[in-house]
Amino acid sequence: MSSPLRVLILTHMRPGATPRRWHRLPPLLAGRGWKILHLPRARWREFIPALVRFRPRAVVAAGPIGFFPSWLRRRGLLRSFLVHDWIDDYADNLGRLYGRRLVAGMERMAVVGADLVTSPSRSRTERAREAGRRAAFIPHGVEDDFDAAPPKTLAGTSRVGYVGIVNRAKRVDRLIDAVRGLPCELYLVGPAEGDLVRGAPPNAHFLGDVPPAEVAAYVKAFDIAVLTMDNDSCVKTVEYVRARRPIVALSGRVSRELEDGKEALITDDLRAGISRLIADAALRSSLSSALARRETFTWPEVAEKFMQAVEESIRCS
Repeated sequence: MSSPLRVLILTHMRPGATPRRWHRLPPLLAGRGWKILHLPRARWREFIPALVRFRPRAVVAAGPIGFFPSWLRRRGLLRSFLVHDWIDDYADNLGRLYGRRLVAGMERMAVVGADLVTSPSRSRTERAREAGRRAAFIPHGVEDDFDAAPPKTLAGTSRVGYVGIVNRAKRVDRLIDAVRGLPCELYLVGPAEGDLVRGAPPNAHFLGDVPPAEVAAYVKAFDIAVLTMDNDSCVKTVEYVRARRPIVALSGRVSRELEDGKEALITDDLRAGISRLIADAALRSSLSSALARRETFTWPEVAEKFMQAVEESIRCS
């Protein structure tokens, strides 16, 4: 495009939170030539004035807030090219808090009202296409220096690891219970609910929140990496794959992304799965080799993919 694309980004990001997809992408997009105005959660009230003042060629909305620009579009109050980044299954994850019917309606409006739907989930990308929308799979990424990080030194001969928020909503309590009495050390990287810490067995080690730049070093130190959340598009999945860590995962949506028995051991019984991987070096090696053949990207590369998808869609619109 001959002049910098003016893009207004609307997200749920909060200051001080663990960096996520839309903490990372706005500065990368700006550094590659787009003129960016990012309105995180605390600045949502500025959205309508920004449409007038900033005059964006494109609006990108990530998360359930995406229903609002779609609602404006339906009423003829938004003329910018509209992109929805479908980052999660909103109704499934938020329906219990706000009412499934309400959240499902917001989710559908956000998707069907967009000119382009992007998503880090292959299944949600396909669902958007089935709904008649132009869609692009834009994966999560890893830090630019991920490959250069040396592994941390962690105690134990069988080091089982998890990265992410340590709570019941993500089913991490099942992981903590699973390692009780097993011949392994469990390392949990991320903020934890206090009662899970208090009731944990002695071989569970809570490392707390660590800087994003250090995550790679911890992941590379794991002999076995664990996925517990019922999700097919976690950042930690990309980090585990990039580091080629043998993965054991709780059954659920993860089977949409990883092939059971080939790329991960997917099970309803974490204890049995972890025990099997501890005992079976050949299986660990096979899983690691399979992951080495999967393509992953750094966040700067993800930003390039996002820009290409949006600019191509605008040209075709």
